Amino acid sequence: MLTLIRTVLIASTLTFCLSFTSQANDESSAIEKVLMETWNKPDTPLIVSPIVIVDTWAIASWNQGEKGGRALLNQDDKCNWIVYVCGGDTIKDIDTLMNTGMTANQAKMISHKINSAESKIPKERRALFSTFDGVLMMDNKQKHIHHH
Repeated sequence: MLTLIRTVLIASTLTFCLSFTSQANDESSAIEKVLMETWNKPDTPLIVSPIVIVDTWAIASWNQGEKGGRALLNQDDKCNWIVYVCGGDTIKDIDTLMNTGMTANQAKMISHKINSAESKIPKERRALFSTFDGVLMMDNKQKHIHHH
């Protein structure tokens, strides 16, 4: 009986983990699609990775040619991903993230996740993420509305 319970628990955990992984992959694909549809160009392809997600927030690191940066996205009430802010290193700053409306825990978690994910990227490409100068606020139609 104990073996049966253990087997059911393991199977349930595995199903949950696979479901979670699948959902995270689907969300990452949706985020990449938003960025690609907005900024990809045939002569300078956009490369988007890594992407990290915490609740309804995501950070996607990207490069295009010799430039790069990060996009902070938020899910709207219809579960669509919307680019909220573009920037460089400031997008990883916990205080900056909290100013977007994230809780302190969300800001700490997403900052940790993006730093960890980016640490696995070759340093030459990772350096490009810091080349975005300033912070660019976006409206919900993906158009530029404010630049510092």
